[in-house]
Amino acid sequence: LMLSKSKTLMAAVDINSGETFAWDPRHKAAPNSTAVGRGIADGPIEAGVPSPLALAHVEIKYSNGKTGYSDAEGKFTVEGEGDAPVTLTVKLSGRYAIVQDQQAKDLTVTVTAKPGEELRIVFNPEGKDENSLAQVNGYVHTTAVHDFLAKNGISLAALDKPMPVKTNIDDDCNAYYTPWSPSLNFFRSSSRCANSAYNDVSQHEYGHALDDAAHRGIPNGGLSEAIGDMLAMYITGQPIIGRGFIKGGSPDYIRHGENTYQYRSRDEVHDQGQAGQGFAWKLRKSLIAALGAMEGDAVARALILPAILASNRDIPAFINSVLLRDVNDQGVAPHFEHIRAAAAAHGIKVTAPRAGQPGPTGGYVESQGWWDNITASWTAASQYMVHR
Repeated sequence: LMLSKSKTLMAAVDINSGETFAWDPRHKAAPNSTAVGRGIADGPIEAGVPSPLALAHVEIKYSNGKTGYSDAEGKFTVEGEGDAPVTLTVKLSGRYAIVQDQQAKDLTVTVTAKPGEELRIVFNPEGKDENSLAQVNGYVHTTAVHDFLAKNGISLAALDKPMPVKTNIDDDCNAYYTPWSPSLNFFRSSSRCANSAYNDVSQHEYGHALDDAAHRGIPNGGLSEAIGDMLAMYITGQPIIGRGFIKGGSPDYIRHGENTYQYRSRDEVHDQGQAGQGFAWKLRKSLIAALGAMEGDAVARALILPAILASNRDIPAFINSVLLRDVNDQGVAPHFEHIRAAAAAHGIKVTAPRAGQPGPTGGYVESQGWWDNITASWTAASQYMVHR
C-alpha cells in the first residue's frame, strides 16, 4: 500500500510483481491547514496570556455551497475542484458549540484560497480584546469538555450537537446553564468580577448540561453543582473552581476541592455541592498518592465519570454509585478505603459491600435498599449558577 504525499491518490501494489491492482483517486491528502483563535488556555481572561488555541470541529463554509469541519486538532483541507479558487467563511460555530455574542460582535473570518492550499485561519489575531477573547474561550472550552467526555466513554445524543454559548452578557459575577433551552451563558467583566468565559467556569456549567442530558432534567441541585465542579477539577487537574473570579477577594475563587464542609441535605445547593466535589477531589488525590499520577487519575475518572450517568437522588447516593462501580466479580471493592475516607471527610458514611448478594453490574452489594437509594431521583429547580 502506497500513499503519495504530492497527489490525492492511494494505490495498492503487489510487492512481488510491482503491479498496481487497486487505487483510489478520491483519497484525500492529510489536512494541511489549521483554524485557531487567540484565547486564554487556563484561568481568567485578565490574568492570562493569550495564545493560539485550536478550533476543534469548527464549521467551514465554502462559496461553492459545500460545508466541512476541522478535526479534533483544528486541522482541515481546503476543498474544491481543480485549481478554481474558493472563498471560505468560518465562524465560532461547529459540531458541539456555537458562540452567540451578546454584544453583537460575533467573530467571522473570510478568506479565498485554492483547493489543497495550506492556510492558517486565525480568530482574534491581536489577542487583547476582552470581547474577542471571551468568544474564543467560549468556543474552545465548551468543545474541549465535550471531547474530554467522549474520550472517557461518555457520549450522549443531546450533547452531540452545537451547544449555544452566549458570551459577554451585560451583567457581572455569574454564569449559568439553562436546562429548558440548553445554553451556556457567560457575563462580562466588572470592577467586582472577571469575565466568566474561561475554562473552569465553562467546565462547571457544562457539567449541568451533562446532568440535564443524562437524566432529561436535573434531579438534584446540590448534586448538579457537584458534577459541574467535578468536571472542572478532573479536566484541569487542580482543586479550585473559578480561580481569580472575585477581584480583590480573599479568597478570590468560588469553591475549592479541599473544603471541609459537612453534608446536610437541606443546605443551599452550592453548599451541598461542596460535599460531592470535595469527595471527588479527595478520592482522586488519594488514588494518585497510592497508584501514581497516571493510574490514579485513570482509576478516579473510571469511577467518577460514569457514576454521573446513574439516576442518583442526592450526593450520598452518588457516592454509593461510585462504590458500586468499584465492586469486582468477587464482590470486593478494591478501592473501598479510598472511597470511605473521601466520603467521611464530608460527613457521609459508606459501608463495604458484602459478598454474596449480586448487584446490578454483576458484583455484589450489601442490600437491595442500597441500590434503591442509587436509582431514585427527583425534580429540582430550573437554573443552577456557578456563583451566587
